Amino acid sequence: MPKKQDHDVTNISDNLCVRCHECLATLVVRAEHLCRECFISYVGGKIAKRMEDYKVRSDLKAKQRRILLALSFGASSMVLLHVLNQQLLVQRERTSRVGYELQVLFIDMSSVYEHRPSLDVMSLFRERYPLHSFTIVPLSDAYKYLPQIDEDSDLASFRVEGGPDPRRADPCYKSLQEFFTSLPSATSREDVTTIFRDRLIVDYAKQMDCEAVVWGDSTTRLAEKTLAETARGRGFGVPWQIADVSSPHGIKFAYPIRDLLRKEILTYSTLANPPLTPLITESRNSRQTSISSKDHTIDSLMSQYFESVEQNFPSIVANVVRTSRRLEAPPAAATSALCAICNLPIARGMEGLHSWAGEQESFSKPSIGREPYQAGQRILCYGCTRALGKA
Repeated sequence: MPKKQDHDVTNISDNLCVRCHECLATLVVRAEHLCRECFISYVGGKIAKRMEDYKVRSDLKAKQRRILLALSFGASSMVLLHVLNQQLLVQRERTSRVGYELQVLFIDMSSVYEHRPSLDVMSLFRERYPLHSFTIVPLSDAYKYLPQIDEDSDLASFRVEGGPDPRRADPCYKSLQEFFTSLPSATSREDVTTIFRDRLIVDYAKQMDCEAVVWGDSTTRLAEKTLAETARGRGFGVPWQIADVSSPHGIKFAYPIRDLLRKEILTYSTLANPPLTPLITESRNSRQTSISSKDHTIDSLMSQYFESVEQNFPSIVANVVRTSRRLEAPPAAATSALCAICNLPIARGMEGLHSWAGEQESFSKPSIGREPYQAGQRILCYGCTRALGKA
């Protein structure tokens, strides 16, 4: 059993900071006694190390790079925005230039979740971080991801009757609501909502010619995602969702706060100057539901589990992420088919239930049978087959 490690904010005024050896320590972080300033530097250093590829270029004629930050109004993405803003300000002060332009995007999911942050808070972000561009995209724009399949296709029954007019928001919203309502469980609804949100983020990043998308996923969140995706039957996609690699969507994914635990992020948000807590309006429990077990989702269960584990055994959380990084994505040559929902490439023999459940008839079985996939063919992966209740 790993040793317990305390990293809470505690009153330990009898100890000097182990880094500067000057100030009194006020925190214990992974067994190290740190003062406030050294803790702030510790967090900033972790993020700066992950962003080394985006330093100021020496070539003055080089095209300005652009990066998209996915903002959720939660503590992790808020801390990431704050630290990246500070680092860009330092770059500008030292060199009169910055290594990249930061675009900030928030997906408004109020049409799905009742307790969502007020969009009025965006004005506070623009006031505090004027260097960056902030954009809000409604989840209703995800109407374009509703499968539009030929009538004779196995996926045709996914078509929502009275398809949306892309020029009008209301029909899109109604169409999405009907689609989400048809899903069989709370886990399915949360899963598909997250998929559509991420696809909107990726599409916007491409539209804005961004070089990469930076996600505010901490070590704890990456551990949750690893087990949750595996439990949902989409474990084949974990290598693309937890590592700093080129995603199958044609854009690089980066996780600059992957080396920080959620508790450390929350502590930083209270110690930053000015504090970030007034801007953090999304509770991590906003999607966790009532006592009824039928309303619990895989994500909420994973969150509750790792929240308890990181209290005393943070090394276990880090080990989950470290181990999952050893997974390798399937070679591109074997993944010509794309899932109609999550848009992830599917290797031959990994589609739907067809290769997972013996002779069980699969809704996601390709209409052309066992012939080789055609480039860009739209089928369902195992996880999305389950999420849509087509098992």
